[in-house]
Amino acid sequence: MTKRRIVPIGLFILLAVATVPGWSSDKKDDVSAIGNRRVAHRAMISEEKEIAIGKRYAMEIDRSAKIIKDPVINEYVNRVAQNVARNSDLKIPLVVKVIDSPDINAFALPGGFLYVNTGLLKAADEEDQLAGVVAHEIAHVAARHWASQMTKQTILQYAMLPLIFTPMS
Repeated sequence: MTKRRIVPIGLFILLAVATVPGWSSDKKDDVSAIGNRRVAHRAMISEEKEIAIGKRYAMEIDRSAKIIKDPVINEYVNRVAQNVARNSDLKIPLVVKVIDSPDINAFALPGGFLYVNTGLLKAADEEDQLAGVVAHEIAHVAARHWASQMTKQTILQYAMLPLIFTPMS
């Protein structure tokens, strides 16, 4: 087989393997096993490095956003988030902060940093609505979506290296 055919075939196989999620076990679907499941996606980045990166991102957000200091609001949001986290597959500590913003939004950073906007608090009629949004964000952290995405990008970059040396004709 010529070199021209080997490179594309190799790239295809590498990309196919890199994008196929790990075969899930029945345990991931077992609700009674929550807290004992391994839901984290595979990643080349360690949890410690992910937490350190998240901490750097969080410091940037803390500098640029108006963080709510009201202890009653912070206690309420933190209590809801920690209750959800305690009953989830999250394996790392959760840091919760409230941003003074009218946007109906919440987001999680890598490493367990969760931000909730006051707009979401005002829009939520019931605590369970807040808990649902928080649970969604905690699931991103528990599954290590950020680290998994960075791993896929790194693999793709390495997979494209041979294209640099492939002659165009």
